Amino acid sequence: MKKPIAQANVEAPTAGPGMAREAEVPLPRYLEQTYWWAYLHPRGVRFFERQWLVNLILWGNYRMLRDAALAELGPSVSGRVLQVACVYGDFTERLADRVAGVVMVEETTNNIQILQRNAMVSLINKTLAVFAVVTLALLGFATRLSLRLRRLSNEAAAAIDEQGRVTGRMSVSAATDEIGDLSRNYAAMLERLRQYNLYLESLAGKLSHELRTPMAVVQSSLENLRTEAAGRGEIYLDRAQDGMRRLNLLVTRLSEAARLEQALQSAEKETIELCRFLRKSMDGYRAACPTHTFNLSVPATEVSLRISQDLFLQMLDKIIANAVDFSSPSEPVEVRLVQDKDSVRLSVTNHGPLLPESMQGELFNSMVSVRNKKGKEAEPHLGLGLYIARMIAEYHGGRIRAENLAGKDGVCFTLIFPGEG
Repeated sequence: MKKPIAQANVEAPTAGPGMAREAEVPLPRYLEQTYWWAYLHPRGVRFFERQWLVNLILWGNYRMLRDAALAELGPSVSGRVLQVACVYGDFTERLADRVAGVVMVEETTNNIQILQRNAMVSLINKTLAVFAVVTLALLGFATRLSLRLRRLSNEAAAAIDEQGRVTGRMSVSAATDEIGDLSRNYAAMLERLRQYNLYLESLAGKLSHELRTPMAVVQSSLENLRTEAAGRGEIYLDRAQDGMRRLNLLVTRLSEAARLEQALQSAEKETIELCRFLRKSMDGYRAACPTHTFNLSVPATEVSLRISQDLFLQMLDKIIANAVDFSSPSEPVEVRLVQDKDSVRLSVTNHGPLLPESMQGELFNSMVSVRNKKGKEAEPHLGLGLYIARMIAEYHGGRIRAENLAGKDGVCFTLIFPGEG
């Protein structure tokens, strides 16, 4: 803030009290460019138009400077044109009291308002432009990240089938960021899982092959020993042969699971009449399990389905065997065939223990069994029967499910196949 002064510029004619003359003069350029915030902006004017603030800016010397300037001008000022360099505070008011004639110079605020609006518009436009550029950049970056993550998720989901087997590979990203590292780690993990799954799938065949030879040697030795023992130690020989029978059964079931995939690849389908096929199968089950009753219900009309007879019979064997194991001889095993508009349903119901709620979703997985081992020592189970049934059902385009009966007195297995259309 400048020191308050009064400057006599030119002689002016004497004017009576209250006379005013308006003149249009341009604003000083330095005022527009440098001090617009203090003298031109309305908010700036309202802010600085405080006596105490002006005194604070002048370090408390405003009153001394004001009185010194008024003393220099004298008690009365006349015949001179004054240009006041200090516009804030009460110096102007005190000086006006000593002026005999006043020449007022006014400038409209239109130019100031225009400058203010132009400055605000320019600032807003630049701000919006910068905001738009930053927003578009962030949106593009986020979109790129989203697309890469979505592609990574889709590849991971497609690499594993519904049974949890690794059936595909993930593309290895060459990017050097975190998503690229994640992609490479996923690809490496899936490859290790694929190799481990291949090992597990071939394990049954390897065990079957490796166990058959020593079992054959032991079996022949036991037979020779029985022949030579002549009645001595018969009980020990019987136990040994029973153990060998159980081992042989385990190896047979392992081999069956190992050969299933090859059988599915080489099997041939043919269209058969399913009602006749089931009647012949039930006759065989009645002969094999004379202690149980089998009830068959089929439609009066023919039901045709394109299947592989050997595989379909193998699937049916697993489900019937499971139903026999979990039903009492006094309750029948019920087999029912129903043809809908676009599907064929085959259900096998047994009355007996219920399925645990926690096992219903895992019942058709490999190596899963809910049998009570204490009462089934003569018939070892590896939990492969229903897994094989599911694989064969899926090979025929169908699906299998198991659920407890509404009366809580048994379990129903349902096979659903697409109908011949």
